[in-house]
Amino acid sequence: MTSAHFLSSSSLSLLLFFTLITTSLHATSNFSSLDKLIQSLAFLHLPHHHSNQPYHLHLPSNLSSITAIALRLRGADLWLRGTNLGYFRLPPGIVTSPHVRRTVLVFYDLGNLSSSFFSVPGHVLVAPVIACLAYDASNVSLLGSIREVSLRPTRDPIAIVFPSVDELSGPARCVRFGSRGLARVGGAVGEGMRCEVRGTGRFSVAVGEGESKGKGKGKGRIWWVWVWMGIVCWLVGMVGLGVGRVRRKRRMEEMERRGEEGEVLDSVWVGGSKLPAAPATRTTPAIENDSVTSASAL
Repeated sequence: MTSAHFLSSSSLSLLLFFTLITTSLHATSNFSSLDKLIQSLAFLHLPHHHSNQPYHLHLPSNLSSITAIALRLRGADLWLRGTNLGYFRLPPGIVTSPHVRRTVLVFYDLGNLSSSFFSVPGHVLVAPVIACLAYDASNVSLLGSIREVSLRPTRDPIAIVFPSVDELSGPARCVRFGSRGLARVGGAVGEGMRCEVRGTGRFSVAVGEGESKGKGKGKGRIWWVWVWMGIVCWLVGMVGLGVGRVRRKRRMEEMERRGEEGEVLDSVWVGGSKLPAAPATRTTPAIENDSVTSASAL
């Protein structure tokens, strides 16, 4: 290694170190500062790692909940094999725009700090904001040569598989955040919390606020309807059972009273119970005298 190259690499590391110190002071309030901080860390540690070897980036303590990973790739490897980084699945057939020989891919997951950096008007984030950014790493020894590049898939799209969510309160949609943090709501999320994109950037999943609240209220109303229906059915059953018992008791008391008054009652079996019953009698027919006299005369 030449002395000039060593000095330029050392100067680069020194510059990135001071960038790390200054940007960390503002990273919690501006996502562009956060991007610059993570970019600085990625290139600061780049000389210590080989190509195709992912390495974790350690952020300041106030951002320790953010996961950040960097990976250096040759352009040919990205085209022939693609790669997986974090939740991103980069298929073969990807080119950089503009074309560069080597690329540093940076992935980060904001986790529970997502809503501190990004918001979607009229929607609620149901997944963390994650990013996949690419930088030119063809000649990192030259100061000022670090620039962001775009990834363009020529065959299959880039797939993002977000962490699973136990229950969604409404239709989930893929969201992309622009360079100024503006959100663009896209199509519906595919099976398995999957979104497909055509480039690098910052992404998440969101549901509409109205849909979320409406569905939650609907579920609450349905639950209360079933509870009240159960209570009403129980009350009706108890009332019916009580009325039946009262009627049966009155019937028994009436039969016992008639038995005590001297009536001879037979017994009948009703549903396995022996109950007293009054015998059925018919009135004996009597022949009137006028009718008998008329018959004798004939």
